[in-house]
Amino acid sequence: MDSVNIFVKNRTMTVSICVDIDHHSSDVLRKRIDDELLAKNPKELIIDFSGVSFMDSSGIGLIMGRYKLAKSIGTVISICGLNSRCKKLLKLSSVTKFIPIKEIDNGRKQ
Repeated sequence: MDSVNIFVKNRTMTVSICVDIDHHSSDVLRKRIDDELLAKNPKELIIDFSGVSFMDSSGIGLIMGRYKLAKSIGTVISICGLNSRCKKLLKLSSVTKFIPIKEIDNGRKQ
């Protein structure tokens, strides 16, 4: 399985991460997401963490870097699919002050 799946529909790019995020995986994820973000220039970017069971501080850097890039090209960003540990990490690090968390209801992002 690929570590990230990227889908674009109606100028919304959804990035589904399917690997735990640490300093080893974050560089690969960063490059792949940035390349697609710059190539597609979507109106909205949703990063789905449903496939992530563990994330360390590298995940915070990954998210904030994508936030800065998205903002620089006029793209709105949100995150979804966080398990309770990842959600707590993002809240404690104040990431959620910049990036909203969307809840998933019956497989549909809200």
